[in-house]
Amino acid sequence: VPGNALLTSDFVTKATGNFTNGAIWQYNNEGAGFVDALQAPSADNNVNIQAAHTVALDAGFVINTGKTITVNGTLNCGTNTVSGAGSFVTAAASTLGIGSTAGITASGASGNIQTTTRTFSSSGNYTYNGAANQAAGNGLPAGINNLVVANTGAAANNIVSLSGSLTVNGSSTLGSGVLSIGSNTLTLNGAVSGSGTLTGTASG
Repeated sequence: VPGNALLTSDFVTKATGNFTNGAIWQYNNEGAGFVDALQAPSADNNVNIQAAHTVALDAGFVINTGKTITVNGTLNCGTNTVSGAGSFVTAAASTLGIGSTAGITASGASGNIQTTTRTFSSSGNYTYNGAANQAAGNGLPAGINNLVVANTGAAANNIVSLSGSLTVNGSSTLGSGVLSIGSNTLTLNGAVSGSGTLTGTASG
């Protein structure tokens, strides 16, 4: 029965759009394969944002025990959160847009991702696009692929501060705002571009 299948089935994106827009989702209707869901996933669904798609988290989302939200494409969180007793995973080559002032954290109820289990890929891409000062957060891996700083806050309220030393193995784009290294070490192994500001000393 499709209605029952929707309750616990795996959901995948079929297009780019807002998370709450049912038109971008498909669900696994058992023998029928993936079919249009016409509704957004709920807490008891496994969720997969596919590689070709960009999804805006336009409301908070809770994922329950035993369920996982996996980002293979792009998830732009804004200031909303993913929380609950389930798991959150960013895959290699995925992009996570981070708008929280606390960035992303390894545990606890702070930052954009607040699930019990959270895995941030060292081969993923991370974009800090908040509108106020942000900490990178202790959930950011010590080594990542691409880094984008695109903070849109006003002067002195647009600073992204590293929470630990960081190696960027891909590109670093300082689009807007300020990236503050502080007492940490920033190693840039790829191209650096953009008109933003870097404070502190970087190597590479």
